[in-house]
Amino acid sequence: MPATDNSVAMIFTAAATIVAAAFFLGALVCSIVALKKWQGRWKFAAGLPILALISLAAVIIIAVMRDPTAHNLWPFEFVIWGIASLIYMGLLVLARRIFRARD
Repeated sequence: MPATDNSVAMIFTAAATIVAAAFFLGALVCSIVALKKWQGRWKFAAGLPILALISLAAVIIIAVMRDPTAHNLWPFEFVIWGIASLIYMGLLVLARRIFRARD
């Protein structure tokens, strides 16, 4: 049975959804683990992505309450947050290792 255009599109959509969820959940888990394990200024720095996520969610909720057509692509905003947070946490881990090696 040959694959139809519809089935290929459904597979692509499912794969993209899984990748997007992985970025979002990976960034969230990474920040939470760092918050639990790190101390001092590193703990504060690890909490910044979560603070940004809460702010993003609040902005989206408030904007949608004012105008239901606002932020129609809000899932992409969370995926972008996930990608940016993973990059930030990666750089933070690198900086922490460099500075801890000097001590």
